[in-house]
Amino acid sequence: MSNLYSRAPKSDPRSKQPRDLPLDISGFRYLISRASTLRARRSMNRLRSSVEFGSYSSWLMV
Repeated sequence: MSNLYSRAPKSDPRSKQPRDLPLDISGFRYLISRASTLRARRSMNRLRSSVEFGSYSSWLMV
């Protein structure tokens, strides 16, 4: 990791910005997509289980 920054001058704070920013954004997008898919899957499971429980309880009522 250190050899990545050794090419750029240490005094300039913007020197590592262009190299770091796209990677951070793509990683952030990947994490967000992973979390959203997991959350959607979990909510779908909850919805399915609640629907099954609702039909089961209504069947018990009758």
